[in-house]
Parts: sequence; C-alpha cells; structure tokens
Amino acid sequence: MGEREPLMIPGPTNVDPAVLRALSKPTPSHTDPEFVKTFKELLNNLKKVVNDLEKTAFFVTLPLALPIAVVKRFIKMVQGFNIPTGGVIVNGVIPEELVKSKKVTEYLTNKYKEQQEYMKTIKRDLWPMVRSVIPLYETEIVGVDMVERVAKDLVSWKPS
Repeated sequence: MGEREPLMIPGPTNVDPAVLRALSKPTPSHTDPEFVKTFKELLNNLKKVVNDLEKTAFFVTLPLALPIAVVKRFIKMVQGFNIPTGGVIVNGVIPEELVKSKKVTEYLTNKYKEQQEYMKTIKRDLWPMVRSVIPLYETEIVGVDMVERVAKDLVSWKPS
C-alpha cells in the first residue's frame, strides 16, 4: 500500500495523506481562536449560499406525523438563523377522486382518511408556506415521463 496507512472501514481503504495529516492533529477546542475564526468563515459562506433566493431549498413532507414534525422543526431551526425557506411541498397525497371512485381497497380508503387528518395539521401549521401538493402516483417517480408529470403537478397546483 505504499506510503498510505490503510484506514480500516469496510475495507482496507487508501486514505489521502492530507486527510491523515488532518486526523493526526489534536482536535481544537471550540474556544480556540483559530477554530472560532474558521467556524465564522464557514457560517458566513453558508449564509451566502442559503440566503441566495436562487438557491433556497424547499422542504418536502408527507402527510404523516413524523415527517410533518421534522419539517416544522427544520423550518424553525433555519428561521432562527434568518435563512429563507422556499416553502413546503406535500408529497404522496392520495387524491380524493380516487377514493370516491370506489376502485380502491379498504386499506387505501383508510390511508386516505388518515392522511386527511394530517392534512388538517399541515393546513393549520404550514399552509402559508405550502407551494404545492403532489398526489400519490400509481408508480414510483422514475424516468422522464414521470418527472414531467411531477413538474406539471407542481406548477398547476392551486391552494384550496
């Protein structure tokens, strides 16, 4: 393996000498002036990226308890740093028309009812930020045709 020390993660893996040098140095204290300087530079660079409205991210959630809670927590976290949020996209929503068509199983009907309760939470807590609601499709989103379908649904959504 030459000059490189093997790092024993799944396998022996050759590690770049610069990484080994960095790992061999003592870990600086969070109060170390050099660490503070580097960390401030990192935060400033991060703020430049995340405050750029051209690069602002959207949060995507599902109409389920855990994803909603996570998105709410992340939004609160980024707002605490004055980072703009592009909005929220709700994905995988079972269409009402599908359930009313009676061409679905009891399971899907029950999932629809469950989702509707979670949609109440989304409307109560996140609605001003919701930019689109994407339906649950009959297949996974794979391929150009499905991506085009999602894009169409993203831009054609109207809040109710």
